[in-house]
Amino acid sequence: MMAPGLVKASIRDTGPGGDQVDLEQIFQRFVTTKAGGLGMGLAISRSIAETHGGRIYAKANTDHGLTLHVELPAEPVPAATAEIGLG
Repeated sequence: MMAPGLVKASIRDTGPGGDQVDLEQIFQRFVTTKAGGLGMGLAISRSIAETHGGRIYAKANTDHGLTLHVELPAEPVPAATAEIGLG
């Protein structure tokens, strides 16, 4: 069960990876499983999620591939209170 006040998105792929991949290592800079990959995408994504008080993690699927989970805090957006043109 997820904690109240969080929004969660899960993205599942059906690639061949998962079982043989260190799921924490894929979030490190310059780590890639792609032939021409830079290895920065997941590192940047984790940095953004953590900066906003959230987290991103991966789990291996039971058949094949991975599912990425992104959890971010959900805060109500306050109504605009600034008045324009006062002087």
